[in-house]
Amino acid sequence: MTHQWKVADYIQEMNHLEKLIQQHPGGPLIQTMTVSLCTKLKSSSNWTSQAILEMVQKIQDSGLPDDKKKAIQDAMDAIGLNEGSHLQVVMAGQHIEGFSNYISKKDWSRMEEAPKNTVHTMSILAQRLRAMGVASMKEATKKQATSVVLYLLVHKGGELQPGPDARKRLANGFGTVFAGATPGAMPGMSKYPANPMELGSQWVILRGTHNDLRTPSPSSSSMPSTLAQQPQAFPGEAMLASLTNLLTTFVPHSPLLGANQQKALPAPAASPAHPVPKNIPTPQTSPAPLPLVSKAETAPSAEGAPEIAPEAMLSISYFI
Repeated sequence: MTHQWKVADYIQEMNHLEKLIQQHPGGPLIQTMTVSLCTKLKSSSNWTSQAILEMVQKIQDSGLPDDKKKAIQDAMDAIGLNEGSHLQVVMAGQHIEGFSNYISKKDWSRMEEAPKNTVHTMSILAQRLRAMGVASMKEATKKQATSVVLYLLVHKGGELQPGPDARKRLANGFGTVFAGATPGAMPGMSKYPANPMELGSQWVILRGTHNDLRTPSPSSSSMPSTLAQQPQAFPGEAMLASLTNLLTTFVPHSPLLGANQQKALPAPAASPAHPVPKNIPTPQTSPAPLPLVSKAETAPSAEGAPEIAPEAMLSISYFI
């Protein structure tokens, strides 16, 4: 009798693959196991929304190398689904063009009340995504949301610049918080335009942001050059509008930067050392301020480094 594979079986197979990579990196069996898993996924059927979401989350949270994650995710995306179905939207992932335009004034105010409380910020952002009908986050959406968390933590909360490991944990932590947030009652969209009003005023009202969103200007696609041009209620829009240039100041010695760019970056401000959290709780737990970085993970200071203008602080490159 043919074994009917379930999500638990695929997850176990991924776990075995991860252990093999750790114990025998570069071995020929790694590619064989990867191809085998992808083939099984492509030939499977009868997926439920819950099973797909669970599988997608497990892929993102796994310790597999990025190329293996991509291969498995591509296999998931290749699963046959009925055209236009909600399941197809979930599988393909939902694209948001400018997440900052969907964050309400009330959301910003609440987040700025406790900018160093990362769980508090994550919970608000996760619930906003759920209210929008987002059921399956694309990696780009997770990065946009994590960028808001980092913006508040560093530029509003005055914390030290986080190191790569801390940023990675923060992004993974947001995925956990999003998974634990209460799903919205209505089906979402496959693509969300930069201007929420393009979806219709009724859509905006149903999602609880009526008269509480800023309508993007026609030039919003070209990022404003200064913070002074940003409305007070939306301090992070420019930062999110260009994710490709979002977090370079958090990686002063990144290989993505040239030597001259690295020298121009300022030394991190002095601040007490804090331990880096290993686990980030979900919204069901009591939010508490989470110190994110330690001095060990910050970039070494550069004497005589010139100050950077506020607009340059928004021209940062994502790292994950």
